[in-house]
Order: sequence, then structure tokens, then C-alpha cells
Amino acid sequence: MINASAVMEGLTILARWLEDNINCESEICFDDPEIGTESKKILPCVEAALALVAATLPHDGQEPDSEFRIRAQGEANSYVLLKDNTWFAQVQMNGEMTTTRQEGYLRAMVAGLNNGRGAE
Repeated sequence: MINASAVMEGLTILARWLEDNINCESEICFDDPEIGTESKKILPCVEAALALVAATLPHDGQEPDSEFRIRAQGEANSYVLLKDNTWFAQVQMNGEMTTTRQEGYLRAMVAGLNNGRGAE
């Protein structure tokens, strides 16, 4: 069975791909060209799905048994990375993205760490 972190990571990757399509003015159409469902129409749906999945998880959208977690600091765009619930690193985002998007990137980063890519 797929875990919530994998779902979050997959949705985050899809959202970034859709953003790239929009930024590159791609003409990809996901259905009948007469209907014209393109990345601009799908991206808000993917971001809403990310928010829904995150809202169903404890600990700011991260699985409770994760070795690494990210936590908002209360200041705009400021986060800390926790390792085994102890402060490990601070992350400062530049504020160019919405909170949902920047937290999606951070969740994908943490999911990668928890899946062994960041293991010592």
C-alpha cells in the first residue's frame, strides 16, 4: 500500500511539472482539444489535493513516525527541519511562491530524506 508521504511527493512532483508547463507556455492538452483542459486548469486541482492530503496527516502534513520533519516557525517563509524531533536545520524560503507551494517543496524534500536518500 502506498503511504501518505509518497502521495504527497507524487502530487508535489505533478504540481511542479504543471507549473513548468505553464511557465514554458506548453500547449499540452489533457483531453479533447475542443475542451482544452491544460496545465493552468489542472494545477489548482492538484494543489487542492495536496492541501487535503496534508490536512489529514498529523504533524503539519507529515507522517508521525518520520525521522525527518519540517515545521513552520511562525515567521513568514521560515521553517525548521527536525531530525528525531530535534532541531536539525533552518530553511528560509524567498516568498515568491504561495505557502502551499513552498510547503509542498519542503514536504517532497523531507519525504526524500525519510525514504533513505538522506540517510547517513
